[in-house]
Amino acid sequence: MIKRNTPLKRSTKRIPQRRAKPRRGPMRDKGYRDYLREFGSCVVEETWTLGSCDPAHVLNNGMRSKGSDASCVPLCRQHHREFDSGKKAFQAKYGINMATQAAVWYAAYLKWKEQQ
Repeated sequence: MIKRNTPLKRSTKRIPQRRAKPRRGPMRDKGYRDYLREFGSCVVEETWTLGSCDPAHVLNNGMRSKGSDASCVPLCRQHHREFDSGKKAFQAKYGINMATQAAVWYAAYLKWKEQQ
C-alpha cells in the first residue's frame, strides 16, 4: 500500500549561482562594428565598397557561435560571403592571414578610440 501524504525529501544539492561577470572580456562592441563599416574591404580597396562593408568575424567560439567583436575585419558583401563559404580557401586565394588582419584593425580602433 502506498502512503499518500508523505512529505517530499529536500534535496541537498546546491543551486549553481550565476556569474557576476562574463567569462571573457567584452564580447560585443557596437562601436567597433560601426567603426569598421566606415572603411572599404580589407581585401581590395575599391571606391564602390566604401561605406558598405560588413564586419566579418574571423574567429569563432565553437559550433554556430561567433567570436568576440575584436576578431572582426571589414569585408564587402561579396567577400564576406566568399569568406564564410571557405575560410582557408579564401585566405589562400588572397594571400592574407585574417587573424592578423583582425588584430591590426582592432589595435587601430583602440588607438582611434583613445584619441576621441
